Amino acid sequence: MSNEDKDKGADVAINGELRHVTDRTVTYKQVVSWAFPSLTTDPNSTFTVLYRKVDHSRAEGSLVQGAEVKVHKQGSSFSVTHSIRS
Repeated sequence: MSNEDKDKGADVAINGELRHVTDRTVTYKQVVSWAFPSLTTDPNSTFTVLYRKVDHSRAEGSLVQGAEVKVHKQGSSFSVTHSIRS
């Protein structure tokens, strides 16, 4: 990856693991699939996505299905939890 390509993206933490993303706008669906790739197609699965330090009017919050946020080049983080719908 060239330095020019890296400048376009961002380094984000997802459940404590650093990941380089190529676009600084990330969606709920992307974050969930990075955190739990094998569970995203399970219809009984639900996910809660919390974020910190994003380019948004609120520094902390939750990301809901269908939403997106713009992340900082460094320092943005997401916490994704999985639960089974009963």
